[in-house]
Amino acid sequence: MNMSKCKSTKIFKYITAGAIVLAVVITIALLFLLYREKNSAIEQEKDTQATPGNLIEEKTPDAGSVESKKLVSSKGKEKGEEKNLTQEEYNAIRKGKKYDAQKTIERKRAQSIQPAAPSIAYEDLSPEDQALFDKIDAAYEADNLEEAIKLSAEVRENGSKTVREQMIFALGWFGEKAIEELLPYLADPDEEVADWALSNWNSALAEVESQNDKIKIVETVMKSLTNKEFLEDVSMEYLDVDDRIAIESIIRVVNEATNEGAAQAKEMYSMITGRDYTTEQEARQWMEDFAPDTTKE
Repeated sequence: MNMSKCKSTKIFKYITAGAIVLAVVITIALLFLLYREKNSAIEQEKDTQATPGNLIEEKTPDAGSVESKKLVSSKGKEKGEEKNLTQEEYNAIRKGKKYDAQKTIERKRAQSIQPAAPSIAYEDLSPEDQALFDKIDAAYEADNLEEAIKLSAEVRENGSKTVREQMIFALGWFGEKAIEELLPYLADPDEEVADWALSNWNSALAEVESQNDKIKIVETVMKSLTNKEFLEDVSMEYLDVDDRIAIESIIRVVNEATNEGAAQAKEMYSMITGRDYTTEQEARQWMEDFAPDTTKE
């Protein structure tokens, strides 16, 4: 009897010890899994913070705040009450700002070809509009830009909405060669016509290879348009050229524009440089520090 009891006690101890060991093993395994999950979450957060879009989300301390520091260029000069940035950090932030503006750029340049023509009910046009429409089609089919430009003046004055849209399509077919003739249609009183003109104008602008030539065209629009949404759209071109070319043009727009273009140009200056536009002298100093003229070297 005593031997049986002793044997049962030993078995119970073995079972208890085994249960304790198993519990310890399970606890260690759970802690290990939690540790791995926590590390994975931390790594994901780091990756997210490193994306260009999130660089834009970070708020820059207000000038004069405790967190605000001097921006020091690669030459060691103080450049105003802003974040303490190296050239590499500045480039990363600008890349982020360009990434943040990508939706607008993609909307403008979704296709390098001319946008599709709107559907037109020819039979619903008046006899006068049908006559203009036929002339536009004839110039288009003959690939006759000179004739199309002559017709454009008449269409802007007398053509209906449908005819003006067809004229824009015909001009858009000629691309870069007709880009100046498309400009008046950007200010068309009909919003749909103006939007259609902007789509064709953007398509034509995409054909311009020279950065200097492209910015000259953009600058003309920045000085003449009054539609704020269009100005924002057009001004995004400043992000696709060299900083020096962009800032030189922005300075001219700020000094010469009498419309909303000056304010929008200042917005683009801030996006490119990370600071507010104050004076032409400071803008030119920024160019010397961050976008020097390499043609002089």
